[in-house]
Amino acid sequence: MTTNNKSKASPAAADNKNKVKLSTCRELVIHQPKLSNVLDEVRHTIGQYVYAPTAALDIATLWVAMTWISSDCLTLPLAVIQSPVPASGKSTLLDVMSRMSYNSINGISITAAVLFSMPEPPTLFIDEADTFFGNKDELAGIVNAGHTRANASVLRASVGEDGRQVSSFNVFYPKAISQLGNVLSPATLSRAVIIRMAAKPDNIKLSKLLFAPWQFREIQAALKVSIENIRPKFFRSQIAASKTLEQIGLSNRETDNYIPLYAIASAA
Repeated sequence: MTTNNKSKASPAAADNKNKVKLSTCRELVIHQPKLSNVLDEVRHTIGQYVYAPTAALDIATLWVAMTWISSDCLTLPLAVIQSPVPASGKSTLLDVMSRMSYNSINGISITAAVLFSMPEPPTLFIDEADTFFGNKDELAGIVNAGHTRANASVLRASVGEDGRQVSSFNVFYPKAISQLGNVLSPATLSRAVIIRMAAKPDNIKLSKLLFAPWQFREIQAALKVSIENIRPKFFRSQIAASKTLEQIGLSNRETDNYIPLYAIASAA
């Protein structure tokens, strides 16, 4: 008879292997993180680098979470970061949000061909809306088309070996845009949740945004797992959110914009 002298790992030791330590030293169990705690961490992290009103922080937080379940969303509202004055932190907020979002891509100068030729649906972050759109109606049309799944296909013709062909491209993926003043058209703004910035008071001190991939990778890991936990019931959550938002008096388009965010908040 032989004996096994290998000691079994203690439950505490095994549990520690399944934890991630976030920037504020709060620990979340990675195999079962509580969504409300993860959202608190996202909001706290945004607030470290950007001064914004409470409503703006809440919308930014829920929109970041939405990017991790965008494939299951009924609508994908644009996130428009808006300020009437320069140096209000719009670009910084866009940067922070991109570091916590799913498969993010940042850009200023992007062509229409790039928008509908992404190999994998990204989360697109566009700084300086005036530079991006300008007089390019085609770009605005593609961005607007990605608001609902039913209207998120862009058709393009090409000439190949077999003659002229028409291809369909999917543009149903999250997009965030920053703008100074009112650059975007009413049609585009009607498809957006607006994140309104404000001038930072002199007595508010913010952290400098340095490249700290470890911090954002940990938050991404917690978001990924916590969102997966709500995915099985997310469709029904969106239906319930739609009914609630209609009851409180939002217009049809406003309801569409806030359905995924409200569903995530309710799940937390």
